[in-house]
Amino acid sequence: MTMTRVSFALLCVVVALLVSEALAGCGTHKASDGSTYNLDPLTLSGGEYSGPEYVNPTLSYTYRWNFCAPVKSSCGAFANTRVTQTGDQNGACLPCGYDPVSMSNHPDGPSKGVQLTYVNSMDSKCQNGEISRTTNIIVGCGTTDWTLSAISEPAGSKCLYEIKGTSKHACPLPGTGGSGKLSGGSIFLIIFFSAFTLYFLVGAVVSWKVKGNSGIEIIPNFEFWKDLPVLMKDGVFFIRYKVTGYKPI
Repeated sequence: MTMTRVSFALLCVVVALLVSEALAGCGTHKASDGSTYNLDPLTLSGGEYSGPEYVNPTLSYTYRWNFCAPVKSSCGAFANTRVTQTGDQNGACLPCGYDPVSMSNHPDGPSKGVQLTYVNSMDSKCQNGEISRTTNIIVGCGTTDWTLSAISEPAGSKCLYEIKGTSKHACPLPGTGGSGKLSGGSIFLIIFFSAFTLYFLVGAVVSWKVKGNSGIEIIPNFEFWKDLPVLMKDGVFFIRYKVTGYKPI
């Protein structure tokens, strides 16, 4: 019985770790060299960032953006966009990207910061509706919360916008990067699944050779694994009862 409880507890820990990874904020990124970033503090809950076209100011465009939340300025039907472009002359507001579709290494290297890519493939396409608007926000390691460096439409590109800046939140978290070291959670999962595989292999051999079991019953602790779905169901009902007071009939 004790072995059953320990196995169930370990299974719950693994599930919790996997869920925590899945629920990581949209601004979290682990670079190719192990550098880990958390840009979530850059998201403004009551405002937005803005700036004019830098490289070609004669275009008279103003850009507004927010990292992991919609911009606050009204943009007509495009209220959920993360990046907008507004023409100063006619006031037309175009959505230049919705939720970030990817986070990647900074162009100068994985330890230099993060690049977030936002795409609007749903509406307001350019080039006669053939090309989706894409915005790259490139954030380098800095000393302030946020410092804007430049906004431009790169030469030769079509429907591509770049917003460059620096932030202290785009510096690798302490203890990450450079060495390619694995995180504590990754090490735990590697050890757990390695031990889990060894447990099944050795247990199956012992069950077959020593206990004389055959077929599906050579699985170690077969009765426990057979009852696991019922145990998980009971656990869900128990938690539901503790939280809501509802007790199924």
